[in-house]
Amino acid sequence: MQAFPSAVDCVRLVDSKSDDPRKIRIDAALSLLYGTGCLVSEILELGTAHIEGTETETRVAFKGGRGGAPLARTVALSGKAKLIFDRHLDGIGLDPERLLFVSERGHALNGSTLNAELARRCAALGFVERLTTGDLRRACVRHCLERGMRADQLAVLLGVSDVNTVVALGR
Repeated sequence: MQAFPSAVDCVRLVDSKSDDPRKIRIDAALSLLYGTGCLVSEILELGTAHIEGTETETRVAFKGGRGGAPLARTVALSGKAKLIFDRHLDGIGLDPERLLFVSERGHALNGSTLNAELARRCAALGFVERLTTGDLRRACVRHCLERGMRADQLAVLLGVSDVNTVVALGR
């Protein structure tokens, strides 16, 4: 069974501390994954029109309700994740027709790209095991539960209806 990374290790993974727009884009995607527990498919479908924000909170409208109905939930990013995410938004602007996470060629990023970058970062930081985007979601859940967040509250954040799903993710 794979060991979960600590919260400190997760922050190290999602922040390359680079000024390269490509790295900032990946940092923002990984920060959103770890900071909110979103699925990779959810964030890769997000457009800038889905984002509303203040200094302390970002509201993201996710698809995924039953029958394709929008499932909107408020996602509050931590200081570090918010900082990284805002750096990415500053770089791309808020064109309402634009996806948040696209390649240099304008194509939507995919989970393989994010997993490959996570593998590179794990190796660079000397991690024994490679982590995936799914591992960041599970780490988010586990760290929230360890800090005392109730499973029913976390279910709302994750957009799941069954508390047992939260418990299983946090194992």
